Amino acid sequence: EGKTVLVMGDADPCIVYHKLVDLGYSETSSLKADLMKVSHHGSRNNTCMQLLNILDCNKFLFSTNGGFGNSYHPDRETLAKLLISAKRKEGSQVCLYFNYPKETIERRTEILLTEKELQDYNCIVNDDVDTILIS
Repeated sequence: EGKTVLVMGDADPCIVYHKLVDLGYSETSSLKADLMKVSHHGSRNNTCMQLLNILDCNKFLFSTNGGFGNSYHPDRETLAKLLISAKRKEGSQVCLYFNYPKETIERRTEILLTEKELQDYNCIVNDDVDTILIS
């Protein structure tokens, strides 16, 4: 239906970044995506500002229940990167989608974003992936 989705899976963001640059994308000629499935459940090491700075996207999908063992996902550092990326248009809303209830994830991790952070960065959290709106 004419929508673009960047599905990162467990991809290394540097490899994806360099491939997109090879394809002609840059900070001045960004890849417009309607939705990005965030790499490796939102791990801090699998999201980089270089990639986000050439991506024009405000909707991000996380596949995680909070993690297992010593792994906790998503990492707050990853959330922060998504909220401050250079391609965010002033005043545009960021939508974070999760495939598990927010409360389930936060029991395993920590609070994802405070109410103040959600307000300050014009962000909504949606844990009902059946309602993803790609416009």
